[in-house]
Amino acid sequence: MNGWDIKEYFDEIVFESYNLYNFIHSIQYKNKIKNIELELNHNQCNLILNGPSSRDINIDTSLPCFFVNYGFNHQYFKQVKSPILIIIDTKLIRGEWDLSILTEALKANQNVKFIFNYKYLTSKKFLSYVKKVNCLGYINNSRIPTRFNWKRKLEIGKFNFGVGVAEQALSLMGSLGYKKINTYGFDGNNVLLALTGKDTHFYGSDSTKDWSDPRFISRELRFLSYFVDRNYWLSKCLKYNNIKVKNYTSSKMTAMYNER
Repeated sequence: MNGWDIKEYFDEIVFESYNLYNFIHSIQYKNKIKNIELELNHNQCNLILNGPSSRDINIDTSLPCFFVNYGFNHQYFKQVKSPILIIIDTKLIRGEWDLSILTEALKANQNVKFIFNYKYLTSKKFLSYVKKVNCLGYINNSRIPTRFNWKRKLEIGKFNFGVGVAEQALSLMGSLGYKKINTYGFDGNNVLLALTGKDTHFYGSDSTKDWSDPRFISRELRFLSYFVDRNYWLSKCLKYNNIKVKNYTSSKMTAMYNER
């Protein structure tokens, strides 16, 4: 075992400690995340993410279509009958994102349904605002997948795998019982794109990120390595649950989800 093997091993022990902390913190909200009010009429669905590769896609709009964060700006968001928008970033309750994005999504498609991070339940401002939209429920899909825990069944209302919104969405769909997930725009290469001056999302780039700051870049590159690693273990978990992920992107960052 070399030095990198030891580092990766202890990294995952730290991640498991975080998982325990997160689980304990979420216990008081157990009844709030026990159910997602969603009728399952198909065994497959579409997940449209925000990577640049989702700009020019063709999807089957008769299938359930899930979007994330600012995905309400996507052309297909307006076209599908009843899009489902997943928002889990705590920027929404820290004031970095304005709650008016919920209204913007509603304007883009009045039939939109929302799924949120259970942590939003701590915000009185959010609880007041969410009454204006159709909320299907809350999830705690933020368990970091590691070599120690990936072999487990995904069940709705449980503490499932995730961290990033794309991973939490995949975990959610697996727990809902979908057996095939068609993913679009799951590029995972926003750091590499930003460093070469290219758009990081289908709608442009995140102006709040300072790619001229060496310390910021260093951290983002570390996060990228963790992103690839945890998606490797999540892909194994999905396979363990007999869920096929069809990944419509040429990015190497998410190649672990290529049809197996």
